[in-house]
Amino acid sequence: MNTKKLSTIALIIAMLSIGAMISIPIGPVPISLQSAFVIIGGIIAGSRDSAIAQIVYLIAGLIGLPVFAGMQGGIHYLFSPTFGFLLGFIPAAWIVGWGYNEKKRKARILSLIFANLVIYFLGIIYFYYIKNIYSGSDIDLIRIFKMIVIPFIPGDIVKTLIAYNMGIRLEKILNKINLKLA
Repeated sequence: MNTKKLSTIALIIAMLSIGAMISIPIGPVPISLQSAFVIIGGIIAGSRDSAIAQIVYLIAGLIGLPVFAGMQGGIHYLFSPTFGFLLGFIPAAWIVGWGYNEKKRKARILSLIFANLVIYFLGIIYFYYIKNIYSGSDIDLIRIFKMIVIPFIPGDIVKTLIAYNMGIRLEKILNKINLKLA
């Protein structure tokens, strides 16, 4: 890996950490800017490097750095019902990076939609598992969907559109910086 790739990965991890700090706890899942930074990361770093950034971010949080929402971290976070959303960031970042590299508007738009769906899917499945299997609650998938997905769709659409535009602009800025350094 070269310096540019390492710097970009570090930038994505920093953005994710900041995005977690900017969170509003509203029930079982907080509103944060993390998913927006996942999209930006996919745009500026591509599939492989943005997925690596997500993995490093998760490892940093699991070893105890307070990088998750609410300034939390630690291995115990694996038992948080919301950890599935964080796991969803890995394939979502890869999907956005792939879609953006395709250079076709349709592929980019589909990658943004599919990335969000993957985050929701893994979030729902993990939430269900932790609540019902690990904690012994009895919450069906429909109720979970209504609790942790439906209220977030409008905001996630707005965040996705803003992140997409910011990602394109940030990529142009990073490319200009790279040209000057070369």
